[in-house]
Amino acid sequence: MSSFLKLKWSSRENLCAQLLSVLQSIPREAKHPQGLRRFRTREQCINLLARFAGPAQHGTLRDILLDDREAHVARRLALDGAISLGIELSPPELTGLIEEALANREGANALSLAEVLSLARTEEDCVIAEQALARVTAGQRFVVLGRSRRRPLHTRLRQMLHARWLAEDRAVVQGEVPELRFDVAAAVANWGHPSAWDALARLAHEEVSEEMMDDVRRGLPTEAFVRWARLNPKLYQQAAEALRLPLPEMRAHFSEEDLRERLRHAATHQRLFTSLHDNRPTKRGENFPFAARLLAEWSEERPLLLGLLRHPDVAEHPRRALLAALLLVDRAAAIQWARESLGAAELPALMLQLLQEVAMEPRPEERPFILEVLQGTDDVAACFALEALFELGGVGDAPLERVEALTRSAHPGLRVRAMATQVRAGRREGLPELVRLAREAPEPWLRAEALRWLCEVDREAGQPCLEQALADDATWGDAPLAAAEALRALAKRGTPEDLSLLMNASVAVLETFSNVVRYSNHTFFQMRYLVDESLEFHLARDEGRAHGELPMPSVRKFAFDILSHARTPEEKPPRPLFPRALFVPWSRREWGLTPHRVPSQSQPT
Repeated sequence: MSSFLKLKWSSRENLCAQLLSVLQSIPREAKHPQGLRRFRTREQCINLLARFAGPAQHGTLRDILLDDREAHVARRLALDGAISLGIELSPPELTGLIEEALANREGANALSLAEVLSLARTEEDCVIAEQALARVTAGQRFVVLGRSRRRPLHTRLRQMLHARWLAEDRAVVQGEVPELRFDVAAAVANWGHPSAWDALARLAHEEVSEEMMDDVRRGLPTEAFVRWARLNPKLYQQAAEALRLPLPEMRAHFSEEDLRERLRHAATHQRLFTSLHDNRPTKRGENFPFAARLLAEWSEERPLLLGLLRHPDVAEHPRRALLAALLLVDRAAAIQWARESLGAAELPALMLQLLQEVAMEPRPEERPFILEVLQGTDDVAACFALEALFELGGVGDAPLERVEALTRSAHPGLRVRAMATQVRAGRREGLPELVRLAREAPEPWLRAEALRWLCEVDREAGQPCLEQALADDATWGDAPLAAAEALRALAKRGTPEDLSLLMNASVAVLETFSNVVRYSNHTFFQMRYLVDESLEFHLARDEGRAHGELPMPSVRKFAFDILSHARTPEEKPPRPLFPRALFVPWSRREWGLTPHRVPSQSQPT
């Protein structure tokens, strides 16, 4: 744990006073022998201050934001806090930040122009921003416009930038780097405006690459994308052949037999991935993810999808995408497919990956199927069955003898889950062993597994293990193990003491995983996300505000890999960056398997 931070939660005001005291004790410059650790501590204190600040702390956040001696990350955290709290800058303050961004001095800690302009709130601010934008290059204005989708600008600025893009910047940028995708980015950033739609309409009559089509598809609601494609029959045909249109459009455009053959061909003749070094796959620009979505939505053709799941010519990744789509669109059919596989001598990996997804969010009507899985001989399947039954409230009385037998399994992960199930049912003789494994198991993944289930069944028994776990620096691939489980346990428990430990741990954990020699940037950002979301969840619940789901440690996506490896612990497991799971390496949105949200803008007329 960090020696620089010992916060105690009682109220927002008291916490902010503690944070200000810590900030005053840590210099901005990292010249101390432990300078990097102090720098991380200061950075996280500012992050906490931005998250917990009230009106009394607005001035402090403004000072950090305006101070060019602060590190860039610290100033960006203050900027995010200023935006969320509605802090307004005076015209001279905004002008100063703009001039600093434009100066672009080497080694400076300036915020980018796009970041600074997101602070423009008033008409007077917009005048200042417009004067600055008039001084920069066409390329710089395009960058600000493009980033406005993620860091929103005042409507007046966004529309001014788009009008200037159409009037003059487009010609300049295209003259330097001819690239139609720039047009797409500019139009999509402001797609609700009639001028942006006019630009998209012109684009529809140009030669549109598949990449450009996907840029438009991702940037527009489905209805608007279809409307855009209909502007040019040739483009509409191209979108249909690329399987980018929704199912009703596809069925209206092709005969049923033609569409059926196109989807079957996409499944059996396309490879989704090209393998690179370090077992790092890259997605190719192929049509199969869209075929998977269409097949899953086309309920009348369910036999075709189920047949493809068993087809010998369908590769692993397409098969996985098919089952993922089916699970999302018709969960009962996916469960039935899995039930039919239970009699196999060895359960296919794809079924185990389905069980992993089912276990995360099981439904009461799936209990009979899950109990069938529990009675089988596959250890990994039984692990997921116990997890699912745990989420459904317990195994009930009937399978307790089976659970008792599983506590003696050769699979260490299955033993842990069986012991936790027994403890929850009132049989606590396995509790000391859970505590021992959480603290002393030689395998890092097993320490994390034991801690997870220990904290689920006995919070008090798990408390002494949490601080030790927060200092556990082990990972599986890029995914932190016990430290991530400890953060989730603290956020889920929800006592004032837990919030204090969570805040203090956030600094120590981020210090640990910021070691660039040992960990990738992805590992650090996973932990930062988990820390920030856990704090927000805890605070919202404490104050009675609505809150979303508590984020899940990313290592749980590797459950199939980890539990499968435990069958043969003598073999050194591969540690790929991406787990073998239904919705990984790419998300549901990137597969095109679920609708995605785009910025809400009024439809052009």
